[in-house]
Formats: sequence, structure tokens, C-alpha cells
Amino acid sequence: MKYTRYILAAVALLAIAFGCKKDDDEDTQPSLNGTVKFTMPMYVYAGETIHIAPTGVYRKNAADTLLSVYVYDSARGVRDTLRSEGDGPEVKAEFDFTVPDTLGYYYLSVSYDSKDYYARSSTRYYHIVDTTLNTGTMRGYKFADTDGQFTDPRDGRTYRTLKAGTSEWMKQNLAYEKAGTSRNGDRASSFIFGRFYTWTEATGTLCPEGWHLPTDAEFIALAEAAGASSVTSPADIPDAAGRLMGDINFYKTKMWEFWPDVKITDNIGFSAIPVGYATLSGSVYTYYGMNEYACFWTADEVDSDFAIARYIYHDKPAVVAARVPKESFAASVRCVK
Repeated sequence: MKYTRYILAAVALLAIAFGCKKDDDEDTQPSLNGTVKFTMPMYVYAGETIHIAPTGVYRKNAADTLLSVYVYDSARGVRDTLRSEGDGPEVKAEFDFTVPDTLGYYYLSVSYDSKDYYARSSTRYYHIVDTTLNTGTMRGYKFADTDGQFTDPRDGRTYRTLKAGTSEWMKQNLAYEKAGTSRNGDRASSFIFGRFYTWTEATGTLCPEGWHLPTDAEFIALAEAAGASSVTSPADIPDAAGRLMGDINFYKTKMWEFWPDVKITDNIGFSAIPVGYATLSGSVYTYYGMNEYACFWTADEVDSDFAIARYIYHDKPAVVAARVPKESFAASVRCVK
């Protein structure tokens, strides 16, 4: 009898539920049309001001856009009204967003609402970054008493440098903004990850005066200075990857994914970071390989269309020599002298 009562109660609840479902189906509200569109850089500086201009949602036609618009900022935990449904057309939903001071990973969400309609919303995630090595966003660089520093007179940016044999190398990716692209096109990412350049850019006047793009033989000599095997260009360097990888954290997360066959030792402080590469089609860049591999240009040509780049993969002990397009491929650059 006890179980019978439970069964009857369950049947009654199901009947109520189906009855409600039918009523709900009859009263279903329409959704607003369109998609919430706005841009927000993925990497931003603390205190930076970003102009946000959401668009894209309407009721029945594209001209019917006098809706309520709200924004939620997870860094502050605050929801603000950008405009109310009763406001006239002169009240815009655009606003200036000042990035908080606390480093971290946050999101900005914009929603459109209207009486008798289901709302539409969209979210953009962003990193608040600091460019100060080992105390800001990027930590884990190996600094040595023998490290040098070089300030690029063209833009005032200072790079740490290292000695490898008779050569001096930059131990950070070049971030000269007069050429190339930054990760996701965000200015803040230039200064923490460096920029990506085509081979033609890299072999021109990209490196500061007195510095140059390394030949493949110079890259091999760098690996040898880190304790790797000696090879002849353009052979893969079989045991060089971990010797050149930097055990770097982005916030508190290791940039290089663990792989049992690759031991990160960063022997001479080259501190390669896995920021991938970019491809270029017309004027549009597409970005690949974040947290998977690093890719550096060498000055060596294969032919009129291709040149040699050096890859460091998270899951390969070797530093790989690859034949890549000069003009549609953009890689990181380390200058040497």
C-alpha cells in the first residue's frame, strides 16, 4: 500500500506537469531576433578604457531596436542598465568600460530585453595582464647574473638578453609594433607574448640596429650552447626542446602542457613560450597553437616562396625544422647579435 500511494502520487504529479506543459506551450513567448554583437579584446591592461558598442538585436524588424540593454562585469560583480525600453532613440547603449586593476580572467556580458520577449545575451572573456616579468602575469623566467638588457631606441621597449657561446640573444619574443600582428590583434598581448611577423618582415629592418634574424646555423648553435646534440642545418635537433622551453606560468597555469618525454630545463634561459603562429589571408590574420608550440623564423630560405622556421612542440623532444610560406605565415622572432 505504501508503494501504491507513491505510484499514485507520481502519476498525479506527471499529469499536473503535462497539463502545465500544454499551457506553457500555448503561452510561449517569442525570442528577440538577431544576435548580440560587441567587441572586447581578449588581453587588456589594468586601467585601460575600452569602448563597447553592442548591436544586433531587434523585435520584428531591424529598425525596431528600442530595447532594454544591460551589462554585467564579472570582475566587479556589477550589473548596470545601459538603456531602458522606454528611452528614446537618442539614448545609445554604447559605453566606455574601464578595466579593473586586479589581474585575472573575467567576462563581460551584454543582454537585450523587451516586454513579452525572451532576452538575448552574449559574453566576451578577457585577461587583465601586466607586462612585468616574474611579478606580473608571466612568471617563471630564469634570470641570471649574466643576463643583459637591451632597450630598443625605436620604441623604448626593454628586452632581457642572454649569452649563448659568442652570441647574444633576446630572451623574449620581439614586440616591435610597426609590423606584424599580436595574438588576437590585441595590443596588450604584444608585450607579454611578442608579435608574429612574416618572413619578409622578419628579414627586413625588423630587428633593431646591430641585431639580426638568426640563421638556422645560429639557432642550432644556440641549442648546442644549451647542451643539445650537434646537427647540420636544417636537420631536426633531437634533444633540444626541453632545454629551450621556459617553465613559464600565465597567471598560475603552466603554459607548456606536461608531456612525459619532454623535460623542461631551460638550460640557458632562452625561455621559449608556446604562443603558436598566425596565418595571413589578404589582411586577415588567423591564430593557431596557443599552449601547444612555439615557432621561430630563421633567415634561411628554401626557395622564392618558402623559408625555414624552427618549431618547439609540447609533446616532441626535438626542435623541428619546417618549410613554411614566407608571406602567408607569421611566426615569432628572437633577434641575435
